[in-house]
Amino acid sequence: MSIINTEDRTVHATVNVGTEPSGVAITPNGSAAYVTNSGSNAVSIINTDDQTVQATVNVGSDPSGVAIAPNGAYAYVTNGGNGTMSIISTVTQKVTATVGVGRNPDGVAITPNGAYAWVANTGSSTVSVINTASHKVVTTVNVGADPYGVAITPNGFTAYVTNGGSGNVSIVNTVTGHLTTVGVGSDPVGVAITPNGTRFMSRTVCLAPLASSIPRTERSMQPCPLGAIRLERPSSAASGNVCALYQLTQRFVLSVAIPPDDVAADHRVLLLV
Repeated sequence: MSIINTEDRTVHATVNVGTEPSGVAITPNGSAAYVTNSGSNAVSIINTDDQTVQATVNVGSDPSGVAIAPNGAYAYVTNGGNGTMSIISTVTQKVTATVGVGRNPDGVAITPNGAYAWVANTGSSTVSVINTASHKVVTTVNVGADPYGVAITPNGFTAYVTNGGSGNVSIVNTVTGHLTTVGVGSDPVGVAITPNGTRFMSRTVCLAPLASSIPRTERSMQPCPLGAIRLERPSSAASGNVCALYQLTQRFVLSVAIPPDDVAADHRVLLLV
């Protein structure tokens, strides 16, 4: 593995790992790099301070993709040769669980809250969604042909999957499962999202009636589970539909209708981003 100095753009060090290194991921604290070696069915764990291999972990056949949990506790490795995902404890540096997914899994991404792992199954044209607590596949999403890469927006609401066989990208709402497709170039493989991707810009919800006669009211947003926001209707809105406006990015606003007869009810609204 070559380590490049980002300032002078030269190779700073070279570390010998296993046969046919494929994927690499860095722990959140920057202390270790996990490298999948598809030819030796192992993962090399490299100490980034002294650039040495501190451990080698045997995993499944033909490991490819690797992702680290946001809290740094686990590394998730896809094994393309036997349709599994190995979960490695970064503390013990041992495999703690193996999860069966689709055929020829490749890319893997973890949701920002660490609750789910999304695995692109190239041979199945699907994405497996794994609950990281139970180590079970909770849903399978049909995408394009030969999916390779997968990335999730910083707010956790959207997954992007590259489909090498169909020349497009599947955009999946992680809350509702709604899928759209965008055509790109031929044989797309990798995918990444800018750090400022789709995210909340404020913790304010504006409640405005469709009828302009009722003044707009601002309410404070309280922390809620992923994909839901607790709402209150303005007390002055005695009748008529009310529309909730959420500022998710600087350029995007989502509107959701609230039933007029649910004045006192708490509403859980899915964010369709």
